[in-house]
Amino acid sequence: MDRKRILPLAWLPFLMLFLTACLRSASSPAPTSVSAFENPVPTPIPFPLALASTWIYEYRAYDENKQALWIVTETIVAVEERNGLLVAKVERLTRLQEGQPGDGLANAPEDGISWYILRGADLFRQYGALDSGDLLKNASLEMVFPPESVPCWPLDEILGPLERGAAGCRSVSNSLSAYETPAGVFENCIELVTPYPGGDIQTVFCPDIGFVAQEYDHNSSKSGYTFTLVGYSLPLP
Repeated sequence: MDRKRILPLAWLPFLMLFLTACLRSASSPAPTSVSAFENPVPTPIPFPLALASTWIYEYRAYDENKQALWIVTETIVAVEERNGLLVAKVERLTRLQEGQPGDGLANAPEDGISWYILRGADLFRQYGALDSGDLLKNASLEMVFPPESVPCWPLDEILGPLERGAAGCRSVSNSLSAYETPAGVFENCIELVTPYPGGDIQTVFCPDIGFVAQEYDHNSSKSGYTFTLVGYSLPLP
């Protein structure tokens, strides 16, 4: 535990879950940071990809008829270099805290495995099984470093030019000198927007911490979700 820095959670009942995540080994290869846009960026990139990095979120999903609240814990359980890419395996555990979502609540979180994949300075997120021939097949481009280097980047496959305001093309919408969550106050954060016809996804990213908040509200169905960082554990460099 002397190699960790741990911020307190807002809820004591989840302390044991948090400490369990912290007991994992903390070591990671330094990622290569050659920008896909041929712009040099700091090494390592300002996103934790070390083994045992853990984020804990309060996650609320809702629709017209009901809502529910979960505590969602995401932990990097393996890191390896594969085919010239840095691949971090992420385990997600969910715990229902409030509500009775049943099977019909859209946007409810699920337990499972996903991957962060770093290609140069492009950070992808892959849900579901990895394709052995193409590790980036069906992956979403979550971040480009530095994010201000391009007008926007395609979170999902989109039609037409990559320009700010295009559906599925994520961009920086605001700079924040400080952003407060139950896990702490973070500096030099940015707001990201990903437009879609049904409603925009608003995300807050803070350097060296990761994604600390996100919200989505579907315009026509009155359904959506929010999540906020309530605790984290990151190995010291």
